[in-house]
Formats: sequence, C-alpha cells, structure tokens
Amino acid sequence: SHGNILGRLYHSAGKVQMKDLAKSINKDKSTLTALVNKLVELGYIYKKQDEYDKRVSFIHLTEKGLELKPVFEQISEKLLNTLYKEFKNDEKQTLIRLLEKML
Repeated sequence: SHGNILGRLYHSAGKVQMKDLAKSINKDKSTLTALVNKLVELGYIYKKQDEYDKRVSFIHLTEKGLELKPVFEQISEKLLNTLYKEFKNDEKQTLIRLLEKML
C-alpha cells in the first residue's frame, strides 16, 4: 500500500488530494491516513491543507521521496518482467485491457 501511494504521487507530478488518493488505491480514509502518516514519519511525503478550503488535504512528495523514484521504478520493472515472463505480447495486452475494464 505504501508503494501504491508513492506510485500515484510519481504519476501525479508529486501532489495528490487525499480523497483522490483514497479512491485510486481503494482504501478508506482511516486506513489511508495511517499509511500516509507512516510515509510522513519516514520523510517521503508531507501533508498540507488547501489554503482556501481547510477540509481538503494534499499529499506531496519530499525531496527524499523524489530520490526514491528510480529505485521504485526499477523494482516495478523487475516485478512486471517476472510476472509477464511467460506471456506473449498479445496476451499481455489482453490482460491489461481486461484488468482496466474490471476497474
């Protein structure tokens, strides 16, 4: 789940609203808050309230979180290569299409 949060931030220019993050990684607010707090504690992200609407919070990557991106991408690539090892290219495309349809 921590990886899902970081991945979402890497694909969102380093900033995402809490409610959008919860929706995109399919976690409820309390679970997401605990996950975010751990990443804040580790120094990878920080949380900031919207200056115009204090009910809205955004999650941002820190410099330390940005530095982790190449390692994150390398691990993700290795994992995907392992998972798709026995798949033909058309099978991979079909799987991706069907998983996106499920979502």
